[in-house]
Amino acid sequence: MSSLNPKIKDYPLEIGPGRWAHCLYPRRRYNIQTSNIAESINSAVKEAREQPILKLLDELRKTFQNWFLERSKLAASTFYPVTTWAHKEMRDKLEKANCMEVEQLQTNTFNIKYNQKTFFVDLEKRTCTCRQFDLDEIPCSHAIAGIDKLYQNKYEYCSKWYDIIVYKNTYNGSLNPIGDKEDWNIPEDIKQEILLPPIYKPAAGKRKKQRYKSATETFKMSTKCGRCRRTGHNRKTCKFSPALHPYSKKHNTNEGSTSCKAQSSPAAF
Repeated sequence: MSSLNPKIKDYPLEIGPGRWAHCLYPRRRYNIQTSNIAESINSAVKEAREQPILKLLDELRKTFQNWFLERSKLAASTFYPVTTWAHKEMRDKLEKANCMEVEQLQTNTFNIKYNQKTFFVDLEKRTCTCRQFDLDEIPCSHAIAGIDKLYQNKYEYCSKWYDIIVYKNTYNGSLNPIGDKEDWNIPEDIKQEILLPPIYKPAAGKRKKQRYKSATETFKMSTKCGRCRRTGHNRKTCKFSPALHPYSKKHNTNEGSTSCKAQSSPAAF
């Protein structure tokens, strides 16, 4: 960086590593690792990006409004004190917590044993040596085992951001349309402004529409057969097509190989 421009090297040091290093970020990230939300939005509105600017803005408004509506309906139909995702996480961890050995040390501290491992839980500080309770701010399976020992409500140890009331207030607003053009109240000084498109030189090659995936994202590549159109194999190893490929595994059996050799060998005179 310093070889390109010395100012580029000084800028990250001036703002501090907490702005660009995940391990030094001062706030909680929970389980979210998205570093560029703009790419996720672009992937959701790929077709709208090809429209003119006014049409694009209207499509963005419709997309966000649909998201707000779906989540507000989900929050209205939820009868748990936390969100449905948090409730599912707690339910899955409860099955694992029932198989743990709990040793109460003090009022809010426990020693949890599971699979020949020991974990220390402090419910007052809301910490666990597995670090999952500390980062996600939702009780881990070890903390749930300690909470059940006290016969307390597990949902009270979740962060307020998982509360269903906070979830409802987040999507309580609405994005209203701008209305008909004849009803717009535009000031005179704005009407006199003439805006020209920016000078843009398109890059060579096909325009990329898919977002750049992070190094931490996992994805699987599936092979699709060109004969039977099924996944998991290719044309050469296909066993479902009626017309066998001459080099397929099903075709090259022991009997088939010997018969092929017998036919290919010259006849004895």
